[in-house]
Formats: sequence, C-alpha cells, structure tokens
Amino acid sequence: MYLDMLPTTFGNTLWFSEEELQELRGTNLYRATELQKKSLLNLYETKVEDLAKKLLNLDGDSEIEVCFEDFLWANSVFWSRALNIPMPRSYVFPEMQDVHQSGTPEADKKGSEVTQSDDLTKETTHSTVHGDTVWVEGLVPGIDFCNHDLKPIATWEVDGIGLTTGVPVSMYLLSGNIRFVCFQSRICL
Repeated sequence: MYLDMLPTTFGNTLWFSEEELQELRGTNLYRATELQKKSLLNLYETKVEDLAKKLLNLDGDSEIEVCFEDFLWANSVFWSRALNIPMPRSYVFPEMQDVHQSGTPEADKKGSEVTQSDDLTKETTHSTVHGDTVWVEGLVPGIDFCNHDLKPIATWEVDGIGLTTGVPVSMYLLSGNIRFVCFQSRICL
C-alpha cells in the first residue's frame, strides 16, 4: 500500500526535539522553524482538527484520534513529494467553467492567476493558469519516489504542446531508458 511506503520520520527542523531546536537559538533557521510550526499549529487547530473529526465520524471511525503530529506528518509528506501538475481548468474550478464559457473568464488566455474564495474557509487560493490549463501541486503515488535519492536519475518533463507525447499539456518521467507518460494525471506506460 502506498501509505505504508511513505517515511514515518523527517529530518527537517519541524521534527527536531526541543533540545535540538534550542541548539539553533539565535539563528534565522530557529526563528523560521518557530514561525512555521506556529502557523501549522494554528492551521491544525482552526481548520484541520474539526474537519478530521467530522470525516472520521462520517467514515464510522469516531474512536480514532487525530493529533497535530499526524497533521505535521501529512504536511511533511506532501511538501517533500508534491509535483506541479497541469490540470484542465474545468477539473480544478468546475464552477468557473460556466463563467468562462459565458464570456467573462477569470483569467486571460496568455496566463495569469485565478483567485478563488472558499466560503467555508474565507481564504483565497491561487493557481497559475495558462489558457485552459491550471497548474496545481499534488501527489502522484509512485512517481513521487523516483527522485528520492542522493543522485536522482529521473527527470520530470512537461510537454505543453504535445510534441513528445502527442497530447497537449501532458507530462512524462524519464528514468534511464524508460519513459513513463502521465496525461492530465492519468498514468500510462
């Protein structure tokens, strides 16, 4: 299972013990770690904790407790493996598709940022848009392991016009002599 293959510990300063962190006191790294951990704790307490409880209750797992360390693990997994993935605008912002088709697009065809407000969180999210493509960060299970080495041999390429893959806005991974192709987040060999 994919989750079983993910690391359980990380070497970044967010995972340092209080004693290890005190050795950095007075440095920019200490302050940055302190601010990042405070920000993540705030996000966990104000949004994630209640949402996780609701989701577990819906799934019938009300006995399971989610703690900040679980959230910190998920955050570390995501940001150590996330890829910038091209997706059709309609997949990312389905409600904007109607607006786009009615002649009042939120972003022009040359490429700009789309701003979307989520009524639940009262926050704004940004995604880079080029025509009908939106670039979002995400995990691609399996592909994320390809460059976790001191000397990675894999390269992740984006084929914006379909010259290599034959499919516009597709991606492919080169690892040695093997080419793996990912079309709009569907993996093909």
